[in-house]
Amino acid sequence: MTHLQPTIHIHATPEKIWDILWNDTTYRIWVAPFCEGSYYKTERFEEGATIHFLTPTGEGMYSLIDKIIPNRYLAFRHQGSIINYEEQDFTPETEALNNVLETYTLLPNNNGTTLKVELDTTEQYRAFMTNALDQAMKKIKRLAEE
Repeated sequence: MTHLQPTIHIHATPEKIWDILWNDTTYRIWVAPFCEGSYYKTERFEEGATIHFLTPTGEGMYSLIDKIIPNRYLAFRHQGSIINYEEQDFTPETEALNNVLETYTLLPNNNGTTLKVELDTTEQYRAFMTNALDQAMKKIKRLAEE
């Protein structure tokens, strides 16, 4: 496993960045570097709820919303894959992602907010995830500073 921990400083309030991160319209914009057309689906955006991260073809992963501190912190605990819109156990190749946390932390300061993302990925996807995260964070910054 490889731990990724990118950060970016954004000249915007934590509240504005939070909205960009989790508003359906802007989420679809910044998550596009991972897979164009991706979106999330949940019945309740609250701690303990299940959330599906999906591609337009019904592939992806599902997670538990582990912890929410609005406008400050959000953690997802990955639980399994989604194939053809159906929850599945992780495959042997991705089993290492089971129960891994993916977190988003917003740290306000005098000149805006620092966004810090932390997640683990397999060595196989390290380069892809590093590049996609970099592009996604630049999109979040652009959206927040417009």
